[in-house]
Amino acid sequence: MQPTASEASEADAESAARDLIDSIVEAWEESALRLATREFNRQQRMLRGFQKRLTKTWGKTFRLLRALETISFQAGAELNANSTPATTPLRYVLLHLHARAIRVFSEVRILLESGYADGAHARWRTLHETAVVAVFLRKHGDEGALLYLEHEAIESCKAAIEYQKHAPALGYQLPDAAELAALQKQFDSLVAKHGGTFQTAYGWAAVLMNKPGRPGIEALEVATGLDRLRPFYRMASHAVHANPKSFQFSLAQPDRELRVRLAGPGNAGLADPAHCAAISLTQVTAALLVECESIDAIALVKLLDTFVNQIGEAAIAAHRHIESLAARDREFLTNLAAVAAAVPCTGRKRKTRVTKRG
Repeated sequence: MQPTASEASEADAESAARDLIDSIVEAWEESALRLATREFNRQQRMLRGFQKRLTKTWGKTFRLLRALETISFQAGAELNANSTPATTPLRYVLLHLHARAIRVFSEVRILLESGYADGAHARWRTLHETAVVAVFLRKHGDEGALLYLEHEAIESCKAAIEYQKHAPALGYQLPDAAELAALQKQFDSLVAKHGGTFQTAYGWAAVLMNKPGRPGIEALEVATGLDRLRPFYRMASHAVHANPKSFQFSLAQPDRELRVRLAGPGNAGLADPAHCAAISLTQVTAALLVECESIDAIALVKLLDTFVNQIGEAAIAAHRHIESLAARDREFLTNLAAVAAAVPCTGRKRKTRVTKRG
């Protein structure tokens, strides 16, 4: 069936529009890249100055964070080097959790040293969850560690099913049917062994807690006594989710009255993520070291606690310094506005005499 004249005309118009857009993009591409490179270089020059000012204010906090990271890393590395194939399931899991905690802490520190308070706090959420899981497993021993390891098969099966659902839309190859069947068989076997709650996100913990329902990270926080950090966890969540609160709240921009939208780094709001990260890394390291049951391990945990306190003190001192500068700026702007309001405005333009020179 041949298209009508109107349909053919519409198709020609759409084709012409696409060709026009393609030609515009092609014309813009080279100049846009050149302008973007120039602007990027300008911003980098500005950032170098910002970095010096940031380090001047927060330098002590940054140095203490690096020290805490290094000591914790060395402790984990030594224990990992001395581990054997006969390592208990609990120590095996704690070693893996500790390595992950070191990596995430390093990410938090780098974000802090770059002036990204909200990003650092958001990343701390993962570190906090790691600490909660480590302390919880330490409490439940090898039984908890084995359940935790078994639950990986549950997560793998769920991920494979979700991938199979969306693979056609993504243009990806479907998973192997035999592999998917094997995952499903293992899934069903574990659910039959541990009960229906085992298939939930924290099913391994649900078995240990012997409680109905679907326990989440909050239930584990309560069980470990780490729920005192829940307000900070919720605060960090604003930088993760696109909820209305995230639109209004930012650690890096505490003064909401300013009609400026921060789209880059800042020197404010680093205290909470810095101290929280130090606390959580020490909790994971302590869970690993206490498993050693030695005097040296206990002494090292006490040393790490000392660093945590020093980090908190240094961070709050820097935070108060930033607050004092912000208060001074607000006072200056208020006074300036008052002076401007007091100056009478006649609405007349001042005449300017023009002298010709020749």
